[in-house]
Amino acid sequence: MTRVRRTQRPPKTSQRGDDQDRLRLAERPPLDYAGAWRRLAANGDLGCWTPDDDREYWRANARHYGERFPDRTAPEGWTIIRRAAERSASALEVGPGTGRYTRRLAATVDRVTAVDYSRSMLEWVRESLAADRRGTVAFRHGRWPEVDVERHDLVLTAWTTYSQSDLEAALSALVAATDRTLVVVDSLGVAPPHARLLADIRDGEPSDPIPRALYVAGVLDRLGSGSNPRCVVDDAIRCHEAETPRAVADRLAPNAAPETREALGERLEPLLETTPEGVRYQYSIPAGIVVWHRPNNRDGECEAEPLGSRPNRGETEPP
Repeated sequence: MTRVRRTQRPPKTSQRGDDQDRLRLAERPPLDYAGAWRRLAANGDLGCWTPDDDREYWRANARHYGERFPDRTAPEGWTIIRRAAERSASALEVGPGTGRYTRRLAATVDRVTAVDYSRSMLEWVRESLAADRRGTVAFRHGRWPEVDVERHDLVLTAWTTYSQSDLEAALSALVAATDRTLVVVDSLGVAPPHARLLADIRDGEPSDPIPRALYVAGVLDRLGSGSNPRCVVDDAIRCHEAETPRAVADRLAPNAAPETREALGERLEPLLETTPEGVRYQYSIPAGIVVWHRPNNRDGECEAEPLGSRPNRGETEPP
């Protein structure tokens, strides 16, 4: 006699039970990203510098910072930002850095405003745009969110939240300045390869950066004044060129002990490319592109794919 094993069916659940489960989930308080950020800042876990230290860093490094970015490589998230820019007449960029996004925005929209609290960086961007003959950019010196600006169709800030101890205040000001689309580019909490090499040299565990882009999406969602923020993953490409591996290590860890930098240079060698001038260390880390839309202007919004998708990186420098 052959026995037939019957598959046991899961017990039925009542509609009332399902409703109660959903109600319990709805009653859970949402995650307090803004409060968690403030606690990280208070504990020194964000690595925030004082305003004076930050200004001094950019004063000393403004003219060399652009070397970290490969020539003619589109900055992370540009495919998405360009879609929004093509539907915009004006753009505000908070923290233009070396102008990687600024010059592309100036080639796409009628009017660009660039805000930075580092006069050295603003002067560097001004000079580089003048050399490129891009004259549609107005420069404002001031610290966000204290600086007053008018509203713009598109608002962009990239890799700037590290300097904000109150993320909610900074994002609220960005939302207030946005007529159509806000884009924030920031870290997803993945350390570059050399950070792990340094940790190994120091016999410690590598500490991954704070996933700031996820905090940005969480705070924007809690603000509740626009569409649900979407987060897209893209590759942030960084590059360091020098004559020797030790010189690359000196740039990556300028404050480390000499013996640590010597060891780092040796461990970097398998990751380096040979160039006519010496060696190149190029790597990529994932970046989060957070997109938010003002709800009364969704007719022409750029669609952001779900977290984990990657836009096309075939963009190059505009002519």
